[in-house]
Amino acid sequence: LALGYQIFVSRMGPLVAADFARAAMETIPQCEECGACIKRCPYELPIPEMLKRNYALYTKHREDNPH
Repeated sequence: LALGYQIFVSRMGPLVAADFARAAMETIPQCEECGACIKRCPYELPIPEMLKRNYALYTKHREDNPH
């Protein structure tokens, strides 16, 4: 869910996507960037960097639409 946040935004809009993904997105700051996810990913995606970008977008959406 956290890796696909941008897809949710494009389909749901920022406010709905931020509410929908809140539980998953709020776990991202706990990432220790140990690299274990990259080793397990068959596509060798830069998951920690992707999570950081999505979290920055999520926090912007939350700031733009507080409730």
